[in-house]
Amino acid sequence: MQKQLLLKFAKKYMWSDNAQEAIKYPNKIILKVMDIGTFEDVQLLLKNFEKDFLIGILQKAQIGSMRVKSWYHWHLVLKICDYKNIPALPSKRIY
Repeated sequence: MQKQLLLKFAKKYMWSDNAQEAIKYPNKIILKVMDIGTFEDVQLLLKNFEKDFLIGILQKAQIGSMRVKSWYHWHLVLKICDYKNIPALPSKRIY
């Protein structure tokens, strides 16, 4: 079921990639749904993937993979922390 769901999401949200190619990067697909997914698709995501798995994907997010609004939203939805302790988005460090 998860592979079929990921393929559905890839076709809908991964515009720059062929869905068959995008399916090789499930974390990227899931982050895209977490960022811009419809309410219905987010509900499917929550139903089909465990909370700890989604937390792990969020913690491994790459620079630019999610908007600030979504970043905050998912930290609260997944109860990773309270709103006062949400970490900054991943960013490039300049030394």
